[in-house]
Amino acid sequence: MNHIKQMFELQQKLNDATNGLIWTEGATKDGRQISWLRCIYMEAAEAIDSFNWKHWKDIEGQPDLDNAKVELVDIWHFIMSEAIHFGDTGFAEVYENMEPEREINPELMVEILEKMVAAAAGANVDKSQNALYEITGIFFKALANMSMDVPELYKRY
Repeated sequence: MNHIKQMFELQQKLNDATNGLIWTEGATKDGRQISWLRCIYMEAAEAIDSFNWKHWKDIEGQPDLDNAKVELVDIWHFIMSEAIHFGDTGFAEVYENMEPEREINPELMVEILEKMVAAAAGANVDKSQNALYEITGIFFKALANMSMDVPELYKRY
């Protein structure tokens, strides 16, 4: 089973049902503009909040790894949506058999997520750059760092 291909097919159906068939043109059936890149960087920022980065609050707290995984799945929804909107759904299949890391490195995870925020926000501001492939590569680094593989991503999706 090709999990990534299957998730893209499911995402297309979900977006069609949620936003109407016009969503691939960048708007909802109600005429609201869709910014998948903004969705990506906002969810990445929420994922960063899972890692107890605040030096002034709950400094002894442990990372909320379950929430970080939820946020990664949310990010994946939006990456797929941007890819469908862009017209390229096959490129991500190269990650189907990616290997997860054995241990989670919270500091590295924050760094990876910050790179995702920067890439998505930069591309959202400067429409001349296409950061889809870069963001997707960063995403799969994040997934691996969270000790997740594509079958787990599929189950959580």
